[in-house]
Amino acid sequence: MSTTRARRALLPRLALGAFCLGPGSGLASGCSRQPDSDEVLGSAQPNAPALHTAPARSEFELAPGSRVDFWLGPRPRELHGSLAVAHSRLLIDPAQPSATRGSVTFDLATLSLDPPAENSWRPTASTGLDPEPSLTEQALRWLEISPAAALAVHPELRFAQFLIRDAAAGGRSGARPALAEAEPQANTWTVSGELELHGVRAPYTLPLSVSFSFAAAAPGSARGPLQRVEILLREPARVSLGAHALVPRDEHGDILAELLSELRKSRVDDVRLGARWSATPAGRDGAAGAP
Repeated sequence: MSTTRARRALLPRLALGAFCLGPGSGLASGCSRQPDSDEVLGSAQPNAPALHTAPARSEFELAPGSRVDFWLGPRPRELHGSLAVAHSRLLIDPAQPSATRGSVTFDLATLSLDPPAENSWRPTASTGLDPEPSLTEQALRWLEISPAAALAVHPELRFAQFLIRDAAAGGRSGARPALAEAEPQANTWTVSGELELHGVRAPYTLPLSVSFSFAAAAPGSARGPLQRVEILLREPARVSLGAHALVPRDEHGDILAELLSELRKSRVDDVRLGARWSATPAGRDGAAGAP
């Protein structure tokens, strides 16, 4: 493993992008400092809006069991898998997208690849192992969180985080959704942020479809409080393997040069992500990440 690669432990507990859970969860080992409120809320950014002017902003969490889907390999024979959201924190004002901040934390140990179909693409280079490990096991080795000895060396690699830095209304409205069609009344947003994965942080921009549901309005009010947010990736988000130093490895953590060469020849250099999430007010019973 390169000594020049950043080995930054991921954020503990906070964030639609916090990668570690709290005491008693069994996931706190290896977590780094909790970010300052300015870092998560964005007020430390030079061009960030003055968030005290957005009193309608509410805190939300993704629903329990939220996952992200991913595809690896050349189309139309790509492999499909998914992994779980460990924790999330979203600060949203429907009337002021630029005030949106937050984070989503993913537990990479929950990663699972579906068994390949008969005509699915899959790496064919020999790994030198007998029997050959499953595709899920191979992926966990690339992430250096399997076997247990690898995870013990760098426990922080178990989690990945997307930290929202900015959001804006508008963007590409005609893109093909990654999982399903957007709601007819959905708003098109573009969210910018950073993904910390495998100890490396890189910028990404996500085209989203966002829908809001409000409770009944009280007498004299224009509308009731925001009670649900539906979030859809409008098109697959491409996460570069190379940008996060993700390469094929064996059970000892050594790079599998033959397999890496095959992947490069096949131009398999990214993973495509898709997600459809539902978020509810933080602290509500059953919300993802609630204590």
